[in-house]
Amino acid sequence: MQKKRLKTLCEIDMQRFNDGWHVESCEQSFERKFAGVTLVGQIDRVDKQNNEIEVLDYKTGTYPLYTKNNFTDATDFQLEFYYLLASELGNVTSCAYYDLKEGKIVQEAFLEEKLAVLESNIKDLLNIEEINFELCEDTKHCLFCDYKIVCGR
Repeated sequence: MQKKRLKTLCEIDMQRFNDGWHVESCEQSFERKFAGVTLVGQIDRVDKQNNEIEVLDYKTGTYPLYTKNNFTDATDFQLEFYYLLASELGNVTSCAYYDLKEGKIVQEAFLEEKLAVLESNIKDLLNIEEINFELCEDTKHCLFCDYKIVCGR
């Protein structure tokens, strides 16, 4: 089964290479300021064709798919972060998940719209002046605590 999936992926990549795309980088780290915060990330793959750049994130499991009816409720901005980070390289024309299980590339359909939502969310977070929380007695809860970075444990 895996061999069949890999064959499909190889066929997709061969067609992309025949269309003039090439792998520009893999697992490269980037850093960039956006909306008052510093973004840091490692992008799985960046492809380039002439003056166009495409960001690809490999996925073996599920990934969020948004529609015109629910993109404003998005909580996953991985491709948007990667878009912003990769834009330091040039003209990013698309971001996509490379679905390794299904053997297909799934484009982020609402990139611009989700970038606006992300910027708004960051601005809202930066406007929070105080967070109330109490340290717990049992530190085993710290692993999943929303405030672990704030309290420094």
